[in-house]
Order: sequence, then C-alpha cells, then structure tokens
Amino acid sequence: MAYQVTARKWRPQTFAELVGQEHVARTLQNALRQGRLAHAYLFTGTRGVGKTTTARILAKALNCERGPTADPCNECALCQAITLGNSFDVLEIDGASNRGIDEIRDLREKIRYAPARSRYKIYIIDEVHMLTEHAFNALLKTLEEPPPQVVFIFATTEPHKVPITILSRCQRFDFRKVATPTIAACLGRIAQQEGLHISPTTLHRIARRAEGSVRDAQTLFDQVIAFCGSQVQDDEVALLLGLAGEEQIPHLMAAILAREARAVLDHLSILFQQGHDARELCRQLLAYIRDMIVVKVAPHGTPAIDRSAAEVEVLQKLGAHASPEELYTLFDLLSTTEAKVRDSAQPIWVLEVALIKLASLPSLQPLETLVARLETLERKLGQTPVQPTSTSNPERPVLSEIVRERGTTLESGPVPADAGVSPARTAPPPADPAQVPSSPADPVQRIIESASTRALGWILEQHCALQLTESALEIRFHGNNRMARELLQEAETQRSLQQMAQTIVGRAIAVRIIDAPEANGQGKPSTVDNPLAGENRLPLPQTQVVRDTLELFGGRIVEIRERSVSRETTVQPLSAEDMVSEEDNDDE
Repeated sequence: MAYQVTARKWRPQTFAELVGQEHVARTLQNALRQGRLAHAYLFTGTRGVGKTTTARILAKALNCERGPTADPCNECALCQAITLGNSFDVLEIDGASNRGIDEIRDLREKIRYAPARSRYKIYIIDEVHMLTEHAFNALLKTLEEPPPQVVFIFATTEPHKVPITILSRCQRFDFRKVATPTIAACLGRIAQQEGLHISPTTLHRIARRAEGSVRDAQTLFDQVIAFCGSQVQDDEVALLLGLAGEEQIPHLMAAILAREARAVLDHLSILFQQGHDARELCRQLLAYIRDMIVVKVAPHGTPAIDRSAAEVEVLQKLGAHASPEELYTLFDLLSTTEAKVRDSAQPIWVLEVALIKLASLPSLQPLETLVARLETLERKLGQTPVQPTSTSNPERPVLSEIVRERGTTLESGPVPADAGVSPARTAPPPADPAQVPSSPADPVQRIIESASTRALGWILEQHCALQLTESALEIRFHGNNRMARELLQEAETQRSLQQMAQTIVGRAIAVRIIDAPEANGQGKPSTVDNPLAGENRLPLPQTQVVRDTLELFGGRIVEIRERSVSRETTVQPLSAEDMVSEEDNDDE
C-alpha cells in the first residue's frame, strides 16, 4: 500500500475517536439513539479540528447496515465506501469551486431521486461560506423542506459569512480549538503505534506550535519524523521548527530583566547561529512574558498556562524580579516589535535593537511606592505640597491668569519680560539672597507676598511703591499698565489689601492708592502710553497715533477733551465688627 500521511492514516472513524470535540460527539450520538435527526447541520470552527471528519462519521452512522446507530461498524460495504470516499449516496462538494447558482440548480434536480444503495442521500458541502448570494437564495427552499431521505451537512471556518436565513435552518455545532496536552497525547499514541521514540517535551512543542489544530500537529509530526527518523532528538526538533530551546528563553529573559544589554546580544547571537527564526523567537518571547504576567497576578491560575510544573517554577522565580507594570511595558513594546519583525526585510536587526532597548529601560516603580515616598518627604519637611505651575520659570507672572481675573484682554503696554511675581505660598521656597529684603519681617514685603492673587502680587512688586505709616498703607502706582491701574482702583482689591494689612500689622489701618505717573519706583521719569498725558506731550496733531487715525478714516479734529482722572483714592479703615462681617460673607 502507498504511503499515507498521518492525518489521513490516523483519521478518526468513530465518534469515540474524535479528539477534543466531546461535546459534538455526545450530542450527535444521543440524537442518533433517540431518533431526533435534523435535516441540516452546520459545523463551524478553525482549520484541522475535525469538521469534515465528523461529517463523514455522521454519514456512516446514518447509512450503516446496522443503523442508524451511534457507533458505526466500519466493516460493512456502506461504511467502507464512505471511508474510501466512493459512495454514490454521500457526496462531498467543495463550496469554493462549486459556488454558482448553476451548481445549486443541478443539486436541486438530483436530490429528488432516491438513494442508490443507502438509507439517506447525504450532501457534505465544505467551505459553504464561499457560495454566492444567488446560490444561497436558490438553496433556501430546498433546505427548508428537503425530501425525507436527504441530509445536508455544511462545514465552514467563517460562519459570519453565511446568511442568517441559512443559519436559522441548520443545527449549528461549534468545534473548539484542541488543547495542547490533548494534541500531545494524541501524537504520543500515534508514535507508540508507529514504533517511534520521541520525548514528551518534543510532543508538547509540536502540539503547542499547532495552535489548537490536530491536522497541523500531525503535519508537523510527519515533518519531524522525516528529518529525525525513528529516534527523535529534542535539539534537532528545535532546529527544524525554528524554536529556541526552553532553557535558552529563560536566560534571555533574565538578561533583559537584569538590564544586561551585552548578555542579551550574546544570547541572541547564539540563537541565530543555531538557525532560529527571528519571527518565531519574538513570538516565543511574547508568549513567555504573557505567562510571566499570568503567574505574577494569578499564582494559582496555572491552568491558563500551557507549561510543565518545572517551567512554571522558573516563571515564578523570574517574575519575582519584575513588577506587573514592568511586565506590561515589556509586553506592549515587544508586541509592536513583533509586527515590525514580521514585515521587515532585516528581522534580525529589528529584534536585536528592540531587545537592547528593552534591556535599557529604567526600572519602573509602582505608583503606590512613589506616593508613599512623597508623603514621607512632606512629613520630614513639615510643609504642605507646593502646587505645580504651568510655566517653566515659577517666578514669571502668568498673564492668562491676569486676563481671567480682569475679564478683558491686554490692551495696554506689554509686560516686561524680566518681570517677576511673588505668588502667595504657605511656605515660599528660598530665593536669591540678592532679591530677598534686608529684613524678612518687613511688613511691606509680607503684604506683597501675601497678595490674594499672583497678579496682584506682581502689580504691587513691579508697578507700585508701598509705604506703611501709623494710620495708612500708601500705594503709589508708577507704571504705565492701564489694566494694572484699574485693578488697583477696584473696591474689592482695596478691601482685600486693607484686610491683609490690618492682619499683618495688627491694628486698624487705611489703604490709600496714589497715582504717580511722574516717576517710577526708582525715581526715573515714567513713559506714558497716552499721547495726551504728561507735561511734555506733543501737540495733538503731531502725534503719530492721531496722524494715522486721521489718515485711515479721512477725518479732521473738531474738539479736544481731556478726561479727568482721580489722582488719589482712600479707603477708610474697617472696624472690628466690619472685619468679622467681611469674613462671614467670604465664608458664605
């Protein structure tokens, strides 16, 4: 007899021989025993899990000379004809090559005839999702009310492409991926029957590489036997399949966690010299990190890990040297690398650089640890946390805050670039000694530093000269910023300054705002934006602003009026009762 591949030679012939599909076998056997047979079945699932095999077993169970029976004999002529694929009454149709409406019309013509020798005429349509829309529509009526001697069995890997009108007329069975230990046990039985010597480790590797497909595992099994002969060596299988040895992956992972880039390169060089594939190695590392995460977060969830007890112990030891957050980061970065390796013309280089980057990542600290360290530091310093600012220089004024407080835009002169601000703080940080007042207890400096807003503190420091007398706090405004001047003239600002001053000096005190445009804080002449203001102003028609305005609008000067500006504003001191009332209003 000619050689047959393992997938054909050891194909299951009864429901009991099905691998990993016990739920399907039990349901069909019970239906056969109870006589509850459907006229259409739909078998769905990934490749190589037994859909077509189960369809043939069901056909034998229906047409066996001893049946219908849950256990076909495989000895009668009808069973043997179905096994060999030459039965006249069991027709296997490839949906990919017979997908048109003409083929379905021909099928409808033939199903009217009775079976030639068997009890049922059975149509097995593989990859049924490949049929065209018109072909499905032509099949609907026949599928809903077929002749009593006809049974349809559909198989597909993509059930979502089958119209819902077809799905509703079929009994659906979902075939699952087969577990790795189950596939390894199946391969072990085949090896024993064939007289082959192969270790459980190699069987497990082949089964894991098959990813739940029994047929894929049997195909790899044939390839291994052809390469190694009857005596299969573990290292030869790893070389053939491009798999890194199980003892090498932990060493490579340990080098990554230890941040030893040189050791990572050495391990990679050895693996590539042995002929291991970069793409497969990247997938193995991903799987290994995934198993480390599972062991880390669920120590008792080892059923989710397809590894031996010794391998799980190694995973636990490695996982003890990394936090879950660090493993999450490694998995995410390596997932991105896997896509690049798959599409790159130089996958080895891509993987080498990626693993060097992984080995160079700084160690990640859990957020809880960082918070605890910050709280300990705050307790040692004995102060409350300092609020972060949105500017790179914490001493620079934030103009957006000033605009928000005023509800307007910056229409006046620009703020000097070197202007600083003394924001209100519970515990201000140390400043440059050259900028600190000679007396830290100076009440004027304390008033500036205790300003209710950063904008007000900046205005007091940059545009005002403060003088404290026995009965009043005199604030002389000497800047040219109109918005700052208006902020000082507001009653709410003056009340805030008065409360602040009285709290600091400990007595009733008035606040007097004095507009002094003739000099700034350093005694130098002040530049005024308004061309009409100041003693040395130009004649009105000669000013550039006026000339530009007249030229733009084509106008002429009819009358000149100068707005009167109050030069001094005084706020009377508050009594103790008024201060208590103000505090109550603030609390409300």
